[in-house]
Amino acid sequence: SEHKAVAYDVFMEIAKDWSPWQRYVLRVRVMAIITVMFTLNISRFGALLLAADGMDFKKARRATLGYLLWKPGLFRISWSSYWDWYRPGFHPWD
Repeated sequence: SEHKAVAYDVFMEIAKDWSPWQRYVLRVRVMAIITVMFTLNISRFGALLLAADGMDFKKARRATLGYLLWKPGLFRISWSSYWDWYRPGFHPWD
């Protein structure tokens, strides 16, 4: 959590002359893009690891996404913390 707070503070320093709305819109847009890209990448790499052990890649991809989203649902479990990021005025130390 320390790294995300430092990165957030650097962003706020760089964008200090922007309006709060401009900072918020950029922060939300980047978080949405990173969420999609991270999910695609982590499911792909997880599937590649399972495929290396002999599982069919498509089945491995579904299994990895299922693990992340449904059971046990690592992403689903952490959604409440995740959605905090989209709150105006959010800071990682909150």
